[in-house]
Amino acid sequence: MNLFAFTKKTSICFIIVLLPFLFFYWMIPFISNLTIGNDYLEFPIRQQMELLFSIKTGSFPLYVPGFASGHSSAALTLGQVFHPVSSLVSILPGYWDGKAIDWNNFFKLLSLGLAQLALFAFLRKLKLNMLFSFVISLITVYNLRILDLYRYGAPIEAYTAHLILCAAIGWYFINPTKWLGPLCIIGTTYLLVVSGHPQMMYYGLLGAGLFMFIVPFFLSDILDDRQVDYRTAIRFWLKVGFCLLLGIMLSSVYILPFYFDFISMNIDRVGQNYVWTNEALDTFMGTVNNFILPLRSESHGAFGGSSLILMAAILPIVRIFKIKIPRSVWAIWGLLMIMFLYMQGSRTPVHRLAWEYLPLVSSFRIPGRISMIMPVFIMLLLVWIVKEETYSFKLRRLSLTLRPLSILACISLLLIISYYLLHITGYYIFSLSIFKDLFRSYNIGHLFNVPFLWTEFIVIILGMASLIFLVIYSVRTGSARVPGLLLIMVMVVQMGIVLKYRAAFWIEKKYESPTFEAMQKQKRIKLDYLYYPGGGMHSSVVTIQLKRSFLEPFLGKIFTQVIPVDSRDDAYKRMERKRLPQEVFIEGYNPEKARTITEGAKNMKKGAVKLVYSSFNRMQFQVNSQAPAFFGLSYPYTGYWSAWVNGERV
Repeated sequence: MNLFAFTKKTSICFIIVLLPFLFFYWMIPFISNLTIGNDYLEFPIRQQMELLFSIKTGSFPLYVPGFASGHSSAALTLGQVFHPVSSLVSILPGYWDGKAIDWNNFFKLLSLGLAQLALFAFLRKLKLNMLFSFVISLITVYNLRILDLYRYGAPIEAYTAHLILCAAIGWYFINPTKWLGPLCIIGTTYLLVVSGHPQMMYYGLLGAGLFMFIVPFFLSDILDDRQVDYRTAIRFWLKVGFCLLLGIMLSSVYILPFYFDFISMNIDRVGQNYVWTNEALDTFMGTVNNFILPLRSESHGAFGGSSLILMAAILPIVRIFKIKIPRSVWAIWGLLMIMFLYMQGSRTPVHRLAWEYLPLVSSFRIPGRISMIMPVFIMLLLVWIVKEETYSFKLRRLSLTLRPLSILACISLLLIISYYLLHITGYYIFSLSIFKDLFRSYNIGHLFNVPFLWTEFIVIILGMASLIFLVIYSVRTGSARVPGLLLIMVMVVQMGIVLKYRAAFWIEKKYESPTFEAMQKQKRIKLDYLYYPGGGMHSSVVTIQLKRSFLEPFLGKIFTQVIPVDSRDDAYKRMERKRLPQEVFIEGYNPEKARTITEGAKNMKKGAVKLVYSSFNRMQFQVNSQAPAFFGLSYPYTGYWSAWVNGERV
């Protein structure tokens, strides 16, 4: 490699890593006083600091007092305690001095750049030139989906890990190294699983699995030196599947507590009806808008941004021009269509079937979130569109090559113009008719907002310009550097405007995060969780206790009157009829022993209970009682904690 080529490649890598900081220029860490807000400031940063504080002070967080009426720390999943970035930020200067948000923002933005870098390297491996590798990787990473993921915090790590994992799987098929490829797949799978948002982790693994199954056939269709049969594909699937399984097993330290400590006992997020899963459902036209009018799509399912993705949506049109489409490309397009129908929720049977038969899907809200895995499959379609060549012809002195790329770009251009005019005029024509819902979309209220109209118009013009420059670049036989550079510039500006305008809904002023000294002082006063835990975090065990047996607030106390009962329901029924503060109801206890303890404690003076040590996962009490009695802890027994008296387990 000569010096010029090395410098060129290094410069492109530097630009790619720098791009997220350019797109989010208004929230550059340590410089700007703004950031994405919403849930991001409410939950993940605070949960992360709570968990890391426990580790920094010498106890691993298992139980968080006061969180959602008392719950396992597994419910603080957005805190990402097992993700390496959490450990890294906690040791960087300033994290414990108010800069936790800045360091988290820095690594979230950096992860976007690294994800594009991984995809860029993968696309170069597919023998795409630098321009198309840059353009397609840019479209894949940067879209409206990242804003919705970012405002929740942890899901952005699931998104970037998913993209890097797919790139690693594709790279491994092309270059099946003995150790590097498998280790990359295992490590990235771990990062995806422990990312901290279970639903996005689930979709990310689903997308990676689908990518694994389709990529051998797709790559053999676009690479002349790669031919695959079912035996080769099965061998590849087994190797990658084993690596994925190892990555999941490696993350079992997160998965198992999360399932047994949270999912198995949760009542608000698990076992809900079908209506609950269809929250924040976009309209049909709102979903379509992602391809043409991205600002008019609902944020929870938005994945639009660049106008170039419309070419992937209308890909079957090239059959009219007698261009053969490989079966693998049809399969990818079909997968995207299924995802599109899934996003419609109750409007089609696709989501209902997944809700009934796929594991854990019944615990997920918002069908539109599956759009997180759509960009990587749109990327594959765009790769085929770019690489496929058909025939050339001469027009006077100009030699033209008619390719799917130029055909689809021209048709997309006409569709954008037609759809935009129809959408604007159609809303006014049918606003009072039965067709009103057809033209309704997330931002329809802004149709009469002049800044919105101008912003959308500029986005449309830039999208059209990107398609025009793409056509010019594709038909030029000489130097295409100028239209190529103009294409990149227009795309970056269009994407920057789309991201900035939509992000405006969630931009907030950045606050100084709590210092370590402030948290330590607070914990010395009260070992409790200070912040709002979020909806749906409560444990069924705790909720039942509060509803049926809660009598008084205590951490631990002495009970002197023992009442044997046959079952838990029997205890609750007797409590409803009569209950005194000194009474304890014990299931299956010997009546004679109960009577002896009760009689022996009649003349006993009041005992004493003192908390002598407490941490996130251990409490030690000093109990004084003049007669045999029972010590009760206010936290209900779940089977996941144990007690000892004078060193003996009880």
